[in-house]
Amino acid sequence: MKKKSPVKKSPNKGFALIVALVALLVLSTLAASVLMLTQIEITTSYNYKRLTQARYAAEAGLQSAQNYLTYTYSAPTVFTSYDLTKSPVQFGGVDVVLSAMNGAASNYPTGAVQTAFNTALLNKAVPGMGVNVSYGVTATLLSMQQATFLGGSSAPMQTWLIRSRGSIAGSEGQVELVTTIERTGTPVFKYAVFGTSAACDSVTFGGGGGSDSYDSSGTYAATKLTSGGDLGSNGNIGLGGGGGTTLTKQIYGTLNTPMTGTGNCSVGAPDALSIGSGWTIGTLNQLAAPVTYTTISTATGALAPAVQNIRNNCNTITGCSCYPGGGWACTNSGPYMLAPGAYADASLGGGKTVHLSAGTYNFNSFSLNGTIIIDSGPVVLKAATTGIGAGVCCAVDFSGGTVVNSSGIPSNFQIIYGGTALIKMTGGSGASQVIYAPNSDVSIGGGGEVFGAIIGKTVANGGGSAIHYDRQLTSGLVSGGTYHATNFTWNRY
Repeated sequence: MKKKSPVKKSPNKGFALIVALVALLVLSTLAASVLMLTQIEITTSYNYKRLTQARYAAEAGLQSAQNYLTYTYSAPTVFTSYDLTKSPVQFGGVDVVLSAMNGAASNYPTGAVQTAFNTALLNKAVPGMGVNVSYGVTATLLSMQQATFLGGSSAPMQTWLIRSRGSIAGSEGQVELVTTIERTGTPVFKYAVFGTSAACDSVTFGGGGGSDSYDSSGTYAATKLTSGGDLGSNGNIGLGGGGGTTLTKQIYGTLNTPMTGTGNCSVGAPDALSIGSGWTIGTLNQLAAPVTYTTISTATGALAPAVQNIRNNCNTITGCSCYPGGGWACTNSGPYMLAPGAYADASLGGGKTVHLSAGTYNFNSFSLNGTIIIDSGPVVLKAATTGIGAGVCCAVDFSGGTVVNSSGIPSNFQIIYGGTALIKMTGGSGASQVIYAPNSDVSIGGGGEVFGAIIGKTVANGGGSAIHYDRQLTSGLVSGGTYHATNFTWNRY
């Protein structure tokens, strides 16, 4: 009987099963990973959406707070409650804060202002987001200082730190944005003299004279510097002639114009500087572009052209009266006083004296053959020059008289004119003033001294006057003043 051969066992028996199990495990792991990644992506997208919505709400809060502070908020006019030496500014030893945010305390001297801020900005909903999202804000006062604007008005220049927190109902996530906004004015008078004309003789010192600077917070003698008396022009600066009472042929400051070259000025192709012999000057700088000045609408309330002569009496001129303490002869010889208001073609003759006090005086024109005394400031004199005719040379003609500004502060006497008629001035020991007439030719005669600054289409110093620039004008008399943001940060909670 034949024996059966033994069955041989395969060494790979069960391997396929192991491979199948491993493959199943790998596929299961991959599937789980895909599901997990999908879930993570969904969660991430959801969180990003919520983060974006909260941030949009916070941004809306920042903008709303800035708009409120710019257009609705009433800034203080009296600062006695504030400690301005600290930053942030303090009230009662605590930072000044306007709050419209839950959990954030307010501290503001005027309760009505805080209430209005809270009402306007607390928990305000942001529509169109598809979810219940809102914001709350706080504003911390970092700094505050008073600024005087060209034209006599004043306002505090403030810097605020604004925090805005965007929140979604039912979500713990919040986004907080922080920005700083500040209101700053642009100094109007950056030069002792500036001529806006781009032609020859935009600024001229034809009788010698010169310029330097001082600080009106003190005396000229104590604060004068052999610098800071800068001249500026959009065209040619001409220095010639001789004589002059003080600072003869000495420009203690820079000369600034977009033009180049030194020499004789040719019509249509002005050099930067035309200079005679004997002058001491500072650096000649080329401006990157012409300087522009806004035309201010002036004397809109002035009376129609008509001569109002203040000579032997007020001639029934409304606003004119005897100056207190002038004595029994006032009605015949003065001194007189004018109240702020509207006038026609005013003329002060016969060497008489008139007093002006703080306020705005709208004249059609004004000529002076006497003395004006500035009792308090700022006095703002504006001219309209509507229909001026024969016998009236100028918008303002002070060449035959004297202006005494006893405060010594040029910004206390402002002459503002937007038209093109001539302005004639004279120097003197009390001639502290600023002139803003970017479309008008300004003529200075008589020698002496002028304290302050002048802007004209052309400025001709033909009498050898010394022009002393008041360094207080670099920040003390401004234009503009809107809020703008200076920095921005954000955090997520």
